[in-house]
Amino acid sequence: RHPDRSVVMLRLASALLLVWSRPTGALSRSLPTTTMSAAPSARPAWTTLSKQLQSITHLGRARAVLEWDQLVMMPHADDASAGRGAQISALASVLHEKETSPALMSAIEAAESEDKLAGEVATLSEEQRIRATIREAKRSFEMEAKLSADLAERRAALGSEAYNTWTK
Repeated sequence: RHPDRSVVMLRLASALLLVWSRPTGALSRSLPTTTMSAAPSARPAWTTLSKQLQSITHLGRARAVLEWDQLVMMPHADDASAGRGAQISALASVLHEKETSPALMSAIEAAESEDKLAGEVATLSEEQRIRATIREAKRSFEMEAKLSADLAERRAALGSEAYNTWTK
């Protein structure tokens, strides 16, 4: 049986509110891919950092699609919800590892050093976006590093389970 249009729209609105209001994955929501890909060739550390941030962004968006699908399209059967919860939880664990990896912190530090060498000479809007992205990447890294991988995975699993319980 298919729900009527108003039910689907209500579910969609609820799903978007839940997915986009979560505190995790702030970096993947706030930085569009086009901003990150526009890297000046004179900034190799920035290029490296932007590639890592793009990967994190894509994983965050894949997680958002899974969450949206669970909230809007999936039947509310326990077995289906548990399976999707396990998928979201596994992806949250991988995402957390990438968001807190030493390689990402090294790339952030290298990009910061590179930015300091560039000095205050460059004040073009592209340079300002790069600086803002580096700042946001560092802030997001520091926030995510405060969580253990186990906690990030458990939080994702419990969020999925809680929604299924709430809809019953």
